[in-house]
Order: sequence, then C-alpha cells, then structure tokens
Amino acid sequence: MASAPAGATPRVAYFCLPPADQAELPVDVDAFVFLSSWRVYGLDAGRNVEESAPLFAADAEGRAYARAEKIIADHARKLGKPLAILRAANLFGNGISGPMLSLFNRAIRGHYVHVRGNDAMLSAVTALDAAAVMQLMAGRNGIFNLSDGREYTWPQLVTAMTANIGAEKRPVTLPAKWVKWINRIFGFLPIVAETMSEAAQKPVSQTLTLSTERLRNALNYDFHPTLEVIARRDATYPYSSTAK
Repeated sequence: MASAPAGATPRVAYFCLPPADQAELPVDVDAFVFLSSWRVYGLDAGRNVEESAPLFAADAEGRAYARAEKIIADHARKLGKPLAILRAANLFGNGISGPMLSLFNRAIRGHYVHVRGNDAMLSAVTALDAAAVMQLMAGRNGIFNLSDGREYTWPQLVTAMTANIGAEKRPVTLPAKWVKWINRIFGFLPIVAETMSEAAQKPVSQTLTLSTERLRNALNYDFHPTLEVIARRDATYPYSSTAK
C-alpha cells in the first residue's frame, strides 16, 4: 500500500484497547499506534523496568495486551508500516476502573493503612498525556514505556486521591508488627481484611516503576505531574475540558 502523498495528513490507526478476537484490522493506513499496558511484564516488583524485559503477563488483562501487541505487530509488519507500542504505567483519568478505582474508594473512606517503613513506589501517567503522546508517536516504530517519568509512593497517591474530593488527608500509618498482630487476631473483620490483610498490603508493598529513557530519547514532551493532577492542584492541566 502506498503511503500518504507528500503534504497529506498521515492516516493512523490508534488502538487504546486490545482489539476484539478475530477483529479485522485496518489496512488503508500509514501507521499504527497501540496503547498497551505495563501489565504485559507480569512483574510484582522492579525498578526502572525496561522494554527489553520478558513478557510474563500474570493476569487476564496483561495476557490480552501481550496478545494484542503481537497481533498488531504482525499485521503492521505484513503491511510494512510503522507501529509504536506504548506500554503505559498506571493510567489516571475520567472513568478509572479496576484496582485503582478500588484504591480510590478505599482512600476517600479512610480505609487505607500504610505500614511504617514501606517505601514502595509506582509509576503513573494521566490519560490526557497518554493521548497526546499517542499522536506525537504516530509514524515511529518500536516499543516504549509510557509514564510521566516520576516515581511516587503509595501514601502520596492516596493523599492525592483524598485531595481530589476536597478532603486531603494522609493515610493512617502503623508499625508492621501492629498490622500483623491486628490481622492475625481480627482478620475475620471486613475492615481489617480490606486494609491489613496480605491481599490488601502486597500490591502496595513492592516497588514497580518503568524506565522511560527510550521515550525521552524519542520525544520531547512535558508531562503533567500525575499526582498533582489527581489532587487537582496542577494549574496547567485543563480540568474543564477533560471532565465528563
């Protein structure tokens, strides 16, 4: 297929979610961009994870993204067209879902307990920045981690979530031995299970951040600080235009 004539607007196929099984992918385009996910790595922990890390997706969502990467890559290769795969960090915007929505609900109810000494960190990016980068990377070829380039602690994230509703509050912090004792004695209580069980604490007790060196080398873009956006403190962020 011929590329767009000189001066014409490139025809780009953007994918924000894995395409449905057996979906017919577009052919009459000049480039592909796929917003994938950090979940393809299947890691519980890691610092500055690079794009060369092996894919061991551990959940259905991660496997769906990994499978979609291969399907779209094979399709783009057959057409001889460039494909930019953007493996996004934890994505925040209107309509968040899954574990982050659950965490947000816990945060605003005061149902998040931080274990003293836990300095685990995460990467994040706003949906607005992700959309902008998708457009800017059209025509590029390769795999790129996508985050705002900063590292955040979980208490910082939870505090930003409470600020989002106008009631900023730092999470309760307890010594590890207290959390273990309370969970052992009162683990049958729903509030304890929700805040101090191993299932509640493990996801927020291990650092998992992405290296964005490859993206920074490919693109000069000024990301919004995600937590400042969540807390509604970023004066440069267009809150009104991104509201539902």
